[in-house]
Formats: sequence, C-alpha cells, structure tokens
Amino acid sequence: MALTMRPTGDREDKDYSVFSREFRVGRIYEIRGGPEHLRWFWALNGTLNKPADLRTDDRVANLEEA
Repeated sequence: MALTMRPTGDREDKDYSVFSREFRVGRIYEIRGGPEHLRWFWALNGTLNKPADLRTDDRVANLEEA
C-alpha cells in the first residue's frame, strides 16, 4: 500500500501529513536548530494494537529516511 505526503500548511517549515488513501496515518516535519543527524521527526498515528517492538516515531537525518 503506497503512502502519500501532503504539506500541512501549518508552518513555514517543511511539515507533512502522511496518508494511506484518504486516512491520515502520520506526520513528518523538519526540526531546525538541532543536530543534523536528528533533523527530521516522523510519527505514526493510531497504533493501539501494535507489536511491542514496532517503532512508531523517531528522528532521522533526512526526509528520505523519515
């Protein structure tokens, strides 16, 4: 299943909502002023029944990793 990103328009920075079809499933945004290797934050929504070892958020160096 392909995911799509759409700009949120909420901030001047790079800030995206992530969608699966019409459902918002996550968010990715750029954090300015921090370390380069932690520039981008990503998070998944609605993970109530997730496996304990599944990561639902993180900070990474670039948009492609996020």
